[in-house]
Amino acid sequence: MWVVTSFGDKCYFHYMKQLYALILICALSATGLQSYGQQVEEFNLIRESAIALNPALTGASGFINVNAAFRRQFMSISQSPYTAYLNYNMQFERKNVGLGASAIYDATGPTGKAGATIALAYQFNLDKRSRTAFNDENSHMLTLGISASVLQYRLDGTKLIANDINDPELTFKSATRVYPDASFGIYYQYKQYLNVNISVPQIMGLDLNYKKPDGTASFRRRPHLYGMIQGRLDMSPGKFAVDPVFAMRWVYGAPWQIVTSARMVIYNTAWVGFNYRTKNAVQLEGGFNIKQWVRLAYVYDFILEDYRASIGQTHEIALQIFLDKKGKKKTTGL
Repeated sequence: MWVVTSFGDKCYFHYMKQLYALILICALSATGLQSYGQQVEEFNLIRESAIALNPALTGASGFINVNAAFRRQFMSISQSPYTAYLNYNMQFERKNVGLGASAIYDATGPTGKAGATIALAYQFNLDKRSRTAFNDENSHMLTLGISASVLQYRLDGTKLIANDINDPELTFKSATRVYPDASFGIYYQYKQYLNVNISVPQIMGLDLNYKKPDGTASFRRRPHLYGMIQGRLDMSPGKFAVDPVFAMRWVYGAPWQIVTSARMVIYNTAWVGFNYRTKNAVQLEGGFNIKQWVRLAYVYDFILEDYRASIGQTHEIALQIFLDKKGKKKTTGL
C-alpha cells in the first residue's frame, strides 16, 4: 500500500513493507502534489531503447525496425512499477526520411500513464561516395527528428493513505488527464564506430492539474535533456569488439544521472556487458542475435544499498526485429 506523509510544506510517496519505509517516487512540493525528479520513463538497455527518448533514430536502422521493451522494478513490492514500450519505424527508400509510431504504458503505484506517439526524421547522408537505398550500421549520417504525443495520466487516490485525513489536497479518489507533448532529437552516426544522441523529451512540459470536488493535485512536468555517446573498438575485426557508452540524463530540480557502460561483443552475434548508474547501481546485461534479424537483450539491475533485499529485483528485456524491403532478414552488427 502507498502512503502519503506530510512534512512541513513537502509531501512524499512512501511504500511500507514490514517495518521499512522506502521513498519510491520523488519529493512533491507544496501546492497539491507537485513532482520533481526524472519524469520520463527510463530503460537500462539504453542502446536498444534509445529510440524511446530520441525521435531522430526513426528510420536510422533501415527499411523496417520493430522495438519492444518491458521493465519491472522492485519485484518484492506489491503493485511494483513496470513499463511496457512498443515502437515501429521505417525508412522510405532513397528518400532519407524516417517515419515511426510507438505506444507506452507506465504504472507506478498510484500514478501511471499511457500514450501514443508519431515521429518523423530526416537523414543527411554525409558520405557522398556511398549512396544506398536504406540506412545500415555502416552509414555516415546526421539525423534530425521530431515527435508528437498524446498521453493519458492517471492518479488513483484509492491507493493512497493520508496521514492528515482532513487535508483537502489529499482526499480525492481518482482522476485522469489527457495532454499533448512533443520531443526533439539529433543523431550522428559514423558507421558502427561512433554515434551520438542528443534529445529533449517532454518539450511542452504542461503541468498536470487534477481538480475534483473531493480534492486537487498538481504535478509539475519539466523538459528533460538526454545525451549518449557510443563507440566501437575492434580488438579483432569480426571476432571480438568492445562497445563503450557514456550517457547522461538531466531535468530541472534533480541531480544529473550518469550511466557508463561497456559491452564485449563476440563474432557480432552475442555480448555481455556491465553498466554503472549514479547513484549506487550496477547492471549486468547480455544478449544475442538470432539469424541476424532478431535481437534479444536482458539486463539485471542491482542497487548498492542496504534496502535492496526489501524491495526486490529489477529486470528488463528488449526485443528488436530488423527487416529489409522484402521482409527478410537484414544483416546488422550488434
